[in-house]
Amino acid sequence: MLYVFGGDENKSRARLRAALESLVRRAPLANVLRVTDEDIETIDMENILVAQGLLFAKRIVIFDNVLKEKSAQKTLLPYMGEMAASEHVFFILEESLTAGMRKQLTAHATKAELAEQKEQKGKPAADWSATNALERRDGNALWLAIVKALLGGASPEQVHGQLFWKAKQILLTQRLHIWSQDDVRRLVGELAALPHEARRRGVEMEYALERFALEI
Repeated sequence: MLYVFGGDENKSRARLRAALESLVRRAPLANVLRVTDEDIETIDMENILVAQGLLFAKRIVIFDNVLKEKSAQKTLLPYMGEMAASEHVFFILEESLTAGMRKQLTAHATKAELAEQKEQKGKPAADWSATNALERRDGNALWLAIVKALLGGASPEQVHGQLFWKAKQILLTQRLHIWSQDDVRRLVGELAALPHEARRRGVEMEYALERFALEI
């Protein structure tokens, strides 16, 4: 299945987040992969189309504004028909589309929602679902909340700042019904060191955050 969202940034991202949330509720064990323009040339589309994990039968792949460069178009566009026919779910989000690209995407899409006009961009409202998941020590919900926040336009630094604030709040207010004091002290230390460790290892901050969530 292939779903395409495009045009106005606020509308298209909101629609994608709503579709993703609805899909994850129906398939909670689905594997979700977000691909940005920095990742697209390293993606093996044939492997993605046939991959099936031990713990998931369905894969959800989000291509987030990857079609700006011709090299990326050569990587993705030849597989449009296969994505549409696949049992896996593919989302393509493109805020800026030429008429030719719009026609090509809609020709293959299972469903396309393309806004005709762009509205003035406003600052995205802060989303605190990641901090709530952290306090509950729910790694899966935390990971999904981080992905949704990044899709919604939040910067990795903003998400990290919210999580670091929440960890310190848990420690200072002694909300230790889920976290032990030793665990929450270690959590604060890990979050404090996360940006430095990401830079040292050459890892993008957003991926460092996702890895952190999966290790909770």
